[in-house]
Amino acid sequence: MSGTDPAQRIADAEQQAALAKHRLGQTVSALQVKLNPRRLAQQAMRDAADRGGAAAMTGAEAVRRNPGAAAGVAAAAVLFLARHKVARLFRRRRKVPMGKVQPQVPLTASDDGSDLS
Repeated sequence: MSGTDPAQRIADAEQQAALAKHRLGQTVSALQVKLNPRRLAQQAMRDAADRGGAAAMTGAEAVRRNPGAAAGVAAAAVLFLARHKVARLFRRRRKVPMGKVQPQVPLTASDDGSDLS
């Protein structure tokens, strides 16, 4: 390159710049396609569905291998979710509901043995 004339060197540099600009344009276009929000959302949904399906298959296989343990876990989950209703079944009933006052009969002279008059 040092032996060629300056006009040729400028032409070569312009050609290399044009090629670099073209490659950069292709790269930007490819990134726009890859980073399209709709495409990213679809890919994420596909990945989640694949992982969810795999997890379901693994879980189903574990239940087939250990049905007793799976039933115990399911029962514990149901009891946990219904813990307030279950606790209400075993709570002692009060004879007088809270907030209600039993009527009181006024004392008379004959009740306590003293004369109030």
